[in-house]
Order: sequence, then C-alpha cells, then structure tokens
Amino acid sequence: MSRDVELAEPLDGPFDLYETEDGPRHVGNPVRRLILAKMRGRELTVPEMIGATGLSKSTISTHLALLHREKMVAYREDPADRRRKRYYLTGRHVGGTRPCSDRMLLAVTATDLDPKQAGTLVRLLLRGLVTELACSGLDLAPVVRETGRRVGELVGQGLDNRDFAAWAVGLGAFWEGSGLGRMTVTPGEPALVIVEDCRLCCPGGAPVGLCALSAGIIEGMASEAFRTAVDVRELREGPSREGACGCRFALRFGAPGIAPAKALGADALP
Repeated sequence: MSRDVELAEPLDGPFDLYETEDGPRHVGNPVRRLILAKMRGRELTVPEMIGATGLSKSTISTHLALLHREKMVAYREDPADRRRKRYYLTGRHVGGTRPCSDRMLLAVTATDLDPKQAGTLVRLLLRGLVTELACSGLDLAPVVRETGRRVGELVGQGLDNRDFAAWAVGLGAFWEGSGLGRMTVTPGEPALVIVEDCRLCCPGGAPVGLCALSAGIIEGMASEAFRTAVDVRELREGPSREGACGCRFALRFGAPGIAPAKALGADALP
C-alpha cells in the first residue's frame, strides 16, 4: 500500500484541522482524531494513551507512527525512564467541522443596534462571522479563543497587577467600558468571572456566540498582568433577565502567590 493511500483522509465526514510546519492538515480518521484530541495541551506516553482512549497498544502504535511521519506529533525521552517516549503535538488545533446548521438569522437586540453603544458594529461583525461559519459547518472556536488571548495580552499590559482585587477592578472596568456587558469577579480557587448581559454572545443563549473569544481575552489579560499561566474554563451559560447571554468562567492560576482579597461586584467598578 502506498504512503498516500495509507494516509488518505476522508473529506465527506467530520474532521479536525491542525496547523503544521507544512501548512494546515485535516484529520478525518476517528482513531487519529481521538489520539490527537487527548494530546492537546499535554504530553502522553503510550500507556497513558491507552488509559485515556481505551484503544489497544498495537492500534495506538500504528496510528502514532503515521502521525509522526506526517510531522503532526513528535516525542522526547521520558526523564523518569529513558526507555519510554513522551509524545506531544507539533502544531495547534485550529478547529473542525460539525453538521451544517440550518440558515440562521443574526439575532440582535435594541442595544446591539444602538450606534451610541460602544463597539456595536464590531460586535455585530464578529457575531455575523461566527454565525456564517456555523451555518457552513465550520467550528473554529480554538482560533477564536487564540485571537481573544492575543488581544487580551495587549490590554493586560496596562492593568494594575499589584494584587488580584486591583486587577479585577481593572478587568471589570475594561469590560463594561468596552460595551461587552457587566462583570462580577469573585476570588477563590478557582476564581469566578460572571458576565451579565454579555454583548458578544447571541441573545437568548443561542448556540452561536463568542464565549470562546471572551475566555481568550480574560486569559490573555490575566496571564500578561500576573506573568503566569492562567487556565480559563467556560462554565454553563444561559439567558439573563434582559434576554442577552450570561457567561461564566473559572480562572485557575498556574503559579502561587496570587491571593484574591475580596469579592468585587459591578457596584465596585469605577
């Protein structure tokens, strides 16, 4: 069997997109999709992959060899046992496909159409873009989140990082001042960020929104301000009293020493 035939990936079914040094590559094989998904953001040995996927050693070894040949994964010696290899992704997950949605109308509220509100046009353009991508069957949430993270890093350079409380006030003021909604930040392990009446997501908590963008912005602002890795997880969301989406995020800091002082609400913002 030729190498081209051996690695052929179907385009008539769901697939994931990855960025590689040779350009974008799609992965449609369900086994390889599963293996790559388990490797996102971490290194794994073959035994760890077996435990994470439930696949046999021979199956994982076969598909790992193909992925390594395609320069999608690489490996290094395990410092604890030089006989083992630790595999990792060489590129980043860009997105994937999902069943095409029926043509959806771009849902808006009166606030979204008010030219006096900050960022009205930009929000509508972003929301419209994500809506069109969803209608075409493309899910580029990873790219949307990465875009938000890079923007957040730029904004985070100007925030007060003396302590968590001062940073949270700056985060909330930026969010509300940009017309993105009202924010409440509560310290803890993890810290909790709640955005009320989110103006990035579609009204009524529709499935087409930009929560990934919000998560990326918050992650970038926090990581830049505190110079440490920050993991921001999207929690459940739902419509608020006024019909807009209410988004919740959990923040976990990768380094000790950041001690949230007290809860901050919208009334604490300048």
